[in-house]
Amino acid sequence: MVQTNFFQKEISLKFIYYGRDSVGKKTTLHSLHKHLESKQKTKIQDENFDDVIVHHFIHIPRKALAGMKIKCGIYCIPEEGLHSKKVLSLLESVDGIIFAADLNSTTEEAAESYKKLEAAFKKIDEKLMFRSMVMQYTKKDLVDNVDEKVEAFNTSFNKLKKKHFASGEGSAQEILDTWECVYSQVMIEVRAKLDSTTKSMPKTKLKFNFNRKKEVEETEEDDKGLKIPKKFAKKDEEPDEYNDTRIDLHVSEDESKKASEIEVIANEDNKTSETEVIADERKKASETETIAEHNQHLIKKQMPIDSFFEESSEEGLTSAKTESFSVDEKEMDSINRLKVTNQLLSELDTSLREQRAPETLFFESTSDEEKTRLDENLYSETLSLKSSPLVKEMEDKSSEQALEKIKNGEILQNAKLDLLDLRNYNFVDPIRISKCQIGSILCDGSDFNGPFIIEDTKISQHFSLSSNIGSLFRDSIKLKRVEVDGEIVWDGVVASKEVTILDSTWNSNAQIQRCAFEKEVFIANSNILSFNCKESNFRGEFTMTGCRFEDNAEFQGSNIEDRLYISSSYFQKAYFCNTHCKSNVEVINSTFDKIGSFKKMHIAKGFCLEGCVFNGRADFSEARINGEFEVRRTEFFEDTFFHKVLATANQCFENVTFSAMTDFSKASLNQADFIQSYFKGITHFHEAIFSEDASFLESTFENTTNFSRAIFYKKVDFTECAFNGRMSFRGMIGDYVVIHRDQVEKKLVCDSEKNQEMIRQEYLTLKRIMDKQRRLQDKDWAHYHAKRAERRSKKINWFNPMSIGERFVNWLFLDIGSRYGTRPQNIIILGVLLCTFFASIYAFVFPEHLQPTDLLISEKLGLDSYSFFEQNQRIFAGLELSLKAIIPGTAMSTSLQSSLWMWAIVMLESCLGIILAFMLSILLVRKLLQS
Repeated sequence: MVQTNFFQKEISLKFIYYGRDSVGKKTTLHSLHKHLESKQKTKIQDENFDDVIVHHFIHIPRKALAGMKIKCGIYCIPEEGLHSKKVLSLLESVDGIIFAADLNSTTEEAAESYKKLEAAFKKIDEKLMFRSMVMQYTKKDLVDNVDEKVEAFNTSFNKLKKKHFASGEGSAQEILDTWECVYSQVMIEVRAKLDSTTKSMPKTKLKFNFNRKKEVEETEEDDKGLKIPKKFAKKDEEPDEYNDTRIDLHVSEDESKKASEIEVIANEDNKTSETEVIADERKKASETETIAEHNQHLIKKQMPIDSFFEESSEEGLTSAKTESFSVDEKEMDSINRLKVTNQLLSELDTSLREQRAPETLFFESTSDEEKTRLDENLYSETLSLKSSPLVKEMEDKSSEQALEKIKNGEILQNAKLDLLDLRNYNFVDPIRISKCQIGSILCDGSDFNGPFIIEDTKISQHFSLSSNIGSLFRDSIKLKRVEVDGEIVWDGVVASKEVTILDSTWNSNAQIQRCAFEKEVFIANSNILSFNCKESNFRGEFTMTGCRFEDNAEFQGSNIEDRLYISSSYFQKAYFCNTHCKSNVEVINSTFDKIGSFKKMHIAKGFCLEGCVFNGRADFSEARINGEFEVRRTEFFEDTFFHKVLATANQCFENVTFSAMTDFSKASLNQADFIQSYFKGITHFHEAIFSEDASFLESTFENTTNFSRAIFYKKVDFTECAFNGRMSFRGMIGDYVVIHRDQVEKKLVCDSEKNQEMIRQEYLTLKRIMDKQRRLQDKDWAHYHAKRAERRSKKINWFNPMSIGERFVNWLFLDIGSRYGTRPQNIIILGVLLCTFFASIYAFVFPEHLQPTDLLISEKLGLDSYSFFEQNQRIFAGLELSLKAIIPGTAMSTSLQSSLWMWAIVMLESCLGIILAFMLSILLVRKLLQS
């Protein structure tokens, strides 16, 4: 699917090589990559799509279409990749397909591979099979009968009769032919799409006039044509100096006479067929050519070249930006269509000029719709030096000549000079430089009272507005389509009004340090290698949109008193450390490739980070934010630091992905909401402070999460969190923490360690949390684990019997018997076990000392009449004696028997019974009080 981005002037296409394993896809891709120029390609990369390795690289052709750069992504997909969801999504947006089949394989194998591709397309959309596709049959050098094999393949599965090519090892030309074939097919679709876009525009009436004498009368009707907004329209009273800058697209009188003579001769000589054909072709070419010329002429007539920069007032600049970036979708569609039409006509105009000479045909254009809105980007191509065939050739000038012309208030236009020295002057009139090639511009120590405007100009060596001696700009600075290859130095610049940089390319490091900008700074659609803007003061709004910074972008130590707005920009390394912003900061849909550092940034109002991607490290540590802190739809692929962040208002992290380590340790947050956030790496909230309510709604923690010694002054809710890794709540303080035992059981960090003191503190914290939630069973669970860790933390002196005995008693009665007072039923179970144990001692160790009185219970129950009782009489006697001994008070009446050891065992069992009864009574009372 052809993807057109008019904002970035880019057309994105996708191509795939598909086939079975070892068919030669990767070899073909490497061969194609080898024969492309280095400026047109990127390195081949391996990407894992659901355990399927896909090789791809980006190819950018040298030629562009309608002024738009064409970007081709070429992918190499194996057959098993059709089961991957990511690969299927890639197929859904594909533009061209190269099906690779091995001529050395059987026809059935190749047909089966093609059927799998058909089945994959049927899952997505059956119409995709009719997209641009080319068959490439590889390894022809290994087959003798190549033609027969190719015919068999085409008969088997190439029923749509797609074009096919046979290639072998080292046959680079066949590979390039295959690529050019599928690329040309896709380009036909691209051109058709652009044509369909132009057809849906408002219809324009074309009135042709072959009489040059009526040109003066027709000029008044030209103003009734295309409607231009007031801010772009020509003023009623225009200074004479502006009239000199217009480009006259009409043919001179001498040329018109010559052309008319040629036309008359051609009309009179109608006898030969050859002359008639030439005249017809010339007429058609002239009509098409003049349409393109006059289309540009109408635009330039109603809006002079420098009309965008003539309005130096604040209202004009604001309205221009509003037109560029605040129109609705319908208006933007109309703008883009008109832009594409003009670009296509310009291309056709250039190609026809190479073959035909201009004739006298001209036309005027009138539009049916009176309120057509135009964007300033519409003129970006028509006013460039390369696209306009009638632009005058550049004239070599010296620095003195150029300076004299600028002093006189004239425009320096179509000039070529090595040096423009404007140093140490006081300029009263505006300075305008248009369509020039300049080696160096030096402006140190000068005072500029009018606007400083440069457009469509290339500066090859040095661009210095201020270096050793500061320059003062009392009016606006406006740069449009300025290309700078050399050094850029603006250190110490003082600008009293707006600074605007549009559609410019700076291929060197820009030094803009210790500057003072009193009004707005606006940078749009520019490509800058490096931007060093340290310790500068921005009293107005600072806006960067659609920009690309290939290296560092440094704003350290700067002061921004109005809003900082960054949109749709790319940063390799961005540094906003120690930057003070007295208003809002908004970063929208931007990419930070290596580093995005906002460390120690002071923001007086809100900070919004939305739709951004951080491929490298993101650092917000020690930032001070007095307003709302919002991070939405943002992905962090490397370590992210919010260490010691201080935010006084609400904080919201919505649909944010943290793929690596995330550090919120010692952060001070107010009301924090983590909504549908995904933490893949280790997450630290160590010693973080939450002043208001905190919630973690539908958030997932895949790795270790640390809330140790975190402080929650109010409610924090973890009920909708999924903790898939380890976690720690050791020392956490919170008045009302909502968490369930099922979320943390067997997932605590301390469970995998042997530090018993750490385990004890962890479970004591959970005990306090469960107690405030009134979850009594969960509280008992935490209490048991805390007490057990406390018992285990005490060392045993194996040479002290008392220490061993104490450890045994604690283990018997507390650890196993009652689980440290949490389970009363365990006391009864332990009593039954002890009674059985002592009964076996009495029955098998002291059977001769058992008395007939020990069988009273059995006799009363009538068990003596059974033969089983007679055979196991001593066991019953031992059970009755043990039962009397373990019940408190019953063993005291037992007289001293003949065996002293038996009496001592009876007393021991009686003491254990007293302990069990005491513990049971305490636990029952505790349970009654809890209920």
